[in-house]
This record gives sequence, structure tokens and C-alpha cells, in this order.
Amino acid sequence: MSRPVNKAGKRREIGKEKEAMERVAIITQLKPGTRWRAAELIAEGPPFELVQAGIIGQTVYLTDKEAVFIVEVERPAVLQRLTGGLPYPPGERLEQWAAIVEGSPRIAHQHGSWQIERIELDRERHLG
Repeated sequence: MSRPVNKAGKRREIGKEKEAMERVAIITQLKPGTRWRAAELIAEGPPFELVQAGIIGQTVYLTDKEAVFIVEVERPAVLQRLTGGLPYPPGERLEQWAAIVEGSPRIAHQHGSWQIERIELDRERHLG
């Protein structure tokens, strides 16, 4: 059974109308030859303090040309800040990222999500 997701990309708990979190992808273009530095920065931790920024989760994907940050938030004001509506306080790690990124980040809003429930996955493994 897939978890329902509303049009805004917010998850709803099955059997409940409580909306939990919102996700957004922040896609940054890396300057040529800086993938190795991006990997180092990822290993050092997030570009800003998650709690201070109001972020409840973050995942980073890295290609030769891009770093893609998948960010999970609970409050709309945090989403505004991430999408350019409000400024972030400067920080050393954020400045290090700024040194290897070209142009402005692109923002992608979640429009869908599919997950199978653990019980369904276990059943498929036993039947298949």
C-alpha cells in the first residue's frame, strides 16, 4: 500500500488527516573541477545547522556537475527561506559551498511520492 501524498507534496498518515512534512530539492550547479571539494564538504556535514535552519532532514546527491539537496521541513517559513523568500544567516560552511557553486540554485517542489509499506514488502518477498 502506498502512502498518500497530497498535491503540495505533504505526506498524510494513513487513516489520519495530519500532514507531516514538506520536501524540496535544491539543485546547485558546481563549478568545473570542484566535485571532489563538494564530496569533502558533504563529508563534513550540512552547509548550515539543521536545527537553527528549521530543517528536520536533509539528503545530498552528487553528480559530476551538480549537488542536489533534498530538504525536509515542517514549517512554511522554512520553505520560504529555502526557496529564496528569506535570507539565511551567513556561516562558514555555507560560504564554502558558495565558493564552488555557479549561479543561483534551482528549486524543485515535490509533486509525488510513492512508498510501499513494510508489511507489503515482506509479503512480496515471501510470495515471490
